[in-house]
Amino acid sequence: MEELIRKITDLFFKYGVKSVTMDDIAKELGISKKTLYLSFTDKKDVVMKSIEYSISHQFCTIKEKEATSQVNAIDALLEVSQQLISSQSKVNPNVLFDLQKYYPEAWEKIKSFRQEHVYKRIRQNIVQGISEGLYRNDFNIDVICHLYVSHIDNSYSELLLKSEIHFEELLKTLFIYHIRGIASRAGVEFVEVKLLHLKTQNNI
Repeated sequence: MEELIRKITDLFFKYGVKSVTMDDIAKELGISKKTLYLSFTDKKDVVMKSIEYSISHQFCTIKEKEATSQVNAIDALLEVSQQLISSQSKVNPNVLFDLQKYYPEAWEKIKSFRQEHVYKRIRQNIVQGISEGLYRNDFNIDVICHLYVSHIDNSYSELLLKSEIHFEELLKTLFIYHIRGIASRAGVEFVEVKLLHLKTQNNI
């Protein structure tokens, strides 16, 4: 079942959600529509399971990265940002529009994931950065976390769906904006050197 959902998710990410029909899915998977409906109630069910799979996969990938990471808070956040850029670069921008307009329940699940898990990880990152002396300690951590998640949600709606700004540019800019806003003097010095180094490698 997981392999089936993975292949369907790849279809959605490549062509968009609305444009892929149940006939398309059955044909791509080499099965009949009757067989497809043994696993799914309707397309809405397919979309929901696909989003749940995508979220679960993303969550596990981030957890694995965290478990093996030995870097400081700024590098840790940069690693996650670059990982998201890599994964999202393969996603058709229409997916976001389709989910918001035609599958609001699936879109709400994505927003809930951000608000819960992204919030938690940003908070952990801030606490780590403060303890390392890379972030200041004169701000309300929870307010900053809420602002970070809010920026992502609003950017999806206002920028990605209504302009030519790509996800990669959005995430790079958000990373710089966020870090420079909370960094201590030592953190600013570190991130300036880091950004210069990455710029020479065309990574950011």
